[in-house]
Amino acid sequence: MAVAIRQLKPQVWEQAVTVRAAAPDVFRYLVDFERHREWELELQEVRHTHGRPGESGAEYVKTYGERSPGLLRRMFSPPLRVTCKVTAIDPPARLAWKQHVSHRASGPASFQDIDVLVTPRDAGSLLVVTRELVGTEGLGVDLASRFSTSLGDRLQAVAPENAEAVGRLTGGNRPEDFTRRALDGHPSRGPGPTSLERLQAILDH
Repeated sequence: MAVAIRQLKPQVWEQAVTVRAAAPDVFRYLVDFERHREWELELQEVRHTHGRPGESGAEYVKTYGERSPGLLRRMFSPPLRVTCKVTAIDPPARLAWKQHVSHRASGPASFQDIDVLVTPRDAGSLLVVTRELVGTEGLGVDLASRFSTSLGDRLQAVAPENAEAVGRLTGGNRPEDFTRRALDGHPSRGPGPTSLERLQAILDH
């Protein structure tokens, strides 16, 4: 099942997915930041730097980068370091943290707030991730969403015989793909839709 995405207000996005694992198991897995490496896109390393793991105030540094074997690509695409600080924790229902690109700690555009709610759902759990994308980087996701909506409206008016030509013009992308990519590729990273689908696959087994 794909991640359901909806915008709650400007720069605030909700991503929801249902998993088979029980809520306490989901929470234990998520609060272990070192294990985020197993499901977050491009996440290569997680290092605990401050506070007690599993408690409010704990801090981690996540290192992201393409897992490329090419020397030149590694040289010109240096790793991205993101600082995460746990701001709220209420086992087994809620985990929240703030994260920002580490070398831009003073820049208001480098932050996002992530709030995760885990609730029992049938035999499994509903996982709802709310992301507040602060500043100009959040505006970029909003613009992608407006473009996606406008493109979707226009495609509905396209005659069936022209659908193939339109598909070539959009590179085969569906309108909603533009919003997904913007959420996946946010400059300070974070759990985008593709990462949550990877997490779902892990928690379903």
